[in-house]
Amino acid sequence: MGQRRMIHKLLNPNTSAYRMLKEQVLGNKFPWFYYAGDDATPPYYGHTVLTRPGFDGMLMSTSSSEYLHHCNEVLSEIFKHNKIEVNVVHRINLNCTHWAAKNSPIHADHDFPHQNLIVYLNEFDGGRTTVYKGDVSISHKPHEDDIIMFSGLHNVVPPHPSYRRIVLVATFT
Repeated sequence: MGQRRMIHKLLNPNTSAYRMLKEQVLGNKFPWFYYAGDDATPPYYGHTVLTRPGFDGMLMSTSSSEYLHHCNEVLSEIFKHNKIEVNVVHRINLNCTHWAAKNSPIHADHDFPHQNLIVYLNEFDGGRTTVYKGDVSISHKPHEDDIIMFSGLHNVVPPHPSYRRIVLVATFT
């Protein structure tokens, strides 16, 4: 697989449902939850919409947000517009990262084969996503309303100071 195909840039249909979700998430009343991070992971704010399978001993993903149906509508529109067949969405999270002295660790979101989708909801400097396959890596320099899809190992560079990086992350098969 060539570098250009490691990250697939998708078309954003920019529907009214998308614009409404974006307005809510970027608004000052959206509920963010702080995660302090650890030795490997920098701190960030998140809002879990659909938990990953295995969280809290559950065998399946579970709803953990009133925004589940709205996110489902937006993701369905994105997948349909880009002609992507989806069997199951495993996880949906909204993440807000600020400047940190370190990148996120190189990781996979699940221990089973899956695809990642990232929707960049705001404009910021820095904050690129890098995907790794063997000795090859490629980065995406994000812009507001970009959507990318990839699989496998990846990490995130924090945004430059005074910016925040707000994304919708979904994993699926």
